[in-house]
Amino acid sequence: MTAHACQDQKRIGVCVSRILIADDHLFVVDSIATLLSSQRAGIECAKTTNFADAMSQIMADKFDLLVLDWQMPGMQGTPSIAAVQEIAPALPIVIFSGISFGPEIKGALQMGCRGFIPKAMGTKAVASAIETILAGGTYLPVSEDLWNLTAENARLHKAISNGDASDIQLHTREAEVLKLMAEGMTNKEIGRALDLQEVTVKVYASRVFRKLGVQNRSQAVLKAQKLGFI
Repeated sequence: MTAHACQDQKRIGVCVSRILIADDHLFVVDSIATLLSSQRAGIECAKTTNFADAMSQIMADKFDLLVLDWQMPGMQGTPSIAAVQEIAPALPIVIFSGISFGPEIKGALQMGCRGFIPKAMGTKAVASAIETILAGGTYLPVSEDLWNLTAENARLHKAISNGDASDIQLHTREAEVLKLMAEGMTNKEIGRALDLQEVTVKVYASRVFRKLGVQNRSQAVLKAQKLGFI
């Protein structure tokens, strides 16, 4: 969550996260907005059905996250991403689309977008992914092939090869999932303990495996102990 959300929004005891959901399927937008607002106090969702209006809202107001449909009216792929970044360089963007992961989405991620959420996911899983990004993380579907496409992967591989733990940084949720894995909990049990969907736990576990350069839980726990993470 960005600092301005807490400073600019006047709410007693609540730090407000403001999300702009740009998608031309109103039913999907309303479902996600309703679920996000019910999951945690302090989430406000603005909506739009076309890219031009999204740009107008971004110029007129401050948001903590832009959920952007890749195929909405007026959306032109990476040039549109660049246009958003020009007027709001600190605004996190996540791509939300029904198309398969491919070169276009890869290009958006390489430009700094914080993730790709497929529309095929259930509404609860989408909301959990958005929560992950609001908390400062990134989101991709669980797939080693997708992770291998991220620019960060090369840096992490070099750090792991050199045994340099200082370059391996785990986000809070990743560290929590790793700790509970070390305690022998299943993904479902971890989800209950952290109030996360099981699919979200799998995403965090996949990210931990990738960052530590391992293939499974046992290897992750041993590597984490060696590096002093747990």
